[in-house]
Amino acid sequence: MKNDPTVSVIMTAFNAEAWIDEAIISILNQSYADFEFIIFNDGSTDETDTRIRSFQDERIRYIRCTENKGIAFRANQGLLISNGKYIARFDA
Repeated sequence: MKNDPTVSVIMTAFNAEAWIDEAIISILNQSYADFEFIIFNDGSTDETDTRIRSFQDERIRYIRCTENKGIAFRANQGLLISNGKYIARFDA
């Protein structure tokens, strides 16, 4: 992104293929659009990776992790790499 976004939305997902589409769409369809959307796939063994990769939006930063470390660990990673002035948390 050229300019830092106002908000960084950090989402963690683990084996969430049944809900991930709805979760991602709900964030992308917000009326406020100045955000980056950091999605961590936390070692899923289902089709979560395929579902996330099906979305093409420049606001999405997708991080696929091979090992499940848990929500708190991945959320903290998101804080370290986020560029927004404000942080929003959302889980699949």
